[in-house]
Amino acid sequence: MLGRLVLEPDHKNLIIIDARNRRAFLKSHLPGAKHVDPFSSSFSPEFKKLPKSKSIIVYCRTFKRSEMVCNYLYESGFRNVIQIADGFTGWNQNKLPLENL
Repeated sequence: MLGRLVLEPDHKNLIIIDARNRRAFLKSHLPGAKHVDPFSSSFSPEFKKLPKSKSIIVYCRTFKRSEMVCNYLYESGFRNVIQIADGFTGWNQNKLPLENL
């Protein structure tokens, strides 16, 4: 089910966040993903724009960055936050769709 949601990037109630470094994001990412770097000074302000009613899917290569983002979102009042279990690595290994810039 999660893969199906991600394959519909125009879904009005879904936001996909790539928490990997900028270079990795530019190389390839999940379709419709927005890049957010939890180590950036603009990290917190980026989330103030998001409506809390949306579902948010977060991923990185491992769990370090995506866990930071998920924890921050939850502490900020977001309740529909999902972390992709295998991250970008699992997504790529399963040959699921990617988008390149």
